[in-house]
Amino acid sequence: MRHPKKRVQSENSELSNHPPAAAASCRRAKNGRSPTGDRFGWRIGCGPWLAWKYVLPAVLTVAVLATSPAASLGAVCDGPTADHLKGYKFVRGRATDVAIVKPLTKGRASPARGLQVMVDRNGGNCIACHEVTAIFAKLDANDPSSIRTYGSHGTVGPSLDGVARRYSISEMRAILVNAQAAFPDADTIMPSYYTVGNYVREIAECKNRAILSARDIEDVLAFLATLE
Repeated sequence: MRHPKKRVQSENSELSNHPPAAAASCRRAKNGRSPTGDRFGWRIGCGPWLAWKYVLPAVLTVAVLATSPAASLGAVCDGPTADHLKGYKFVRGRATDVAIVKPLTKGRASPARGLQVMVDRNGGNCIACHEVTAIFAKLDANDPSSIRTYGSHGTVGPSLDGVARRYSISEMRAILVNAQAAFPDADTIMPSYYTVGNYVREIAECKNRAILSARDIEDVLAFLATLE
């Protein structure tokens, strides 16, 4: 005959990794009912343990995202509407079909801000498709916010290491403004950051609006120019 103490131990074996207090109040029987007859198999005492395991991490994650540098840069498609786009002129490029020589806006561009636009998941989000060693080097492995901001690099597109040696500033400007015009034969999936309506599966926030502003484009160019 099976000893009663061994039976109790068997019922609680699946909770061996839970904190002792949680295991005592959150026991589940093998027949799908708790010892109190709860239909769903859990005691009411599970509430604090479930909150500790699932709700608290979710709240902390939202807090980290809300205070990250990327989140502070603005919403998806935060560029100008069609009637406020700065004018630009295409000329023939060397490594691309077209280039844009004249800057889209006046004033000195900021490489530091350009980097932030590039890692902003609601902005340029460049590292979703491109590896950039100079950005990865900024990652702090002990900081979850830093890992999220600087640590996720895709490989769909080419690495941007040495991009300033492969293209001129004018060519890179054209690539950012309208990648399809810069590479008409490449069937590229890169977004055209300073055009309106040239999107696949357009979302409401992007209707009749560019993804980036003229200032964003010039700042990103200033950072790309450092990648030699």
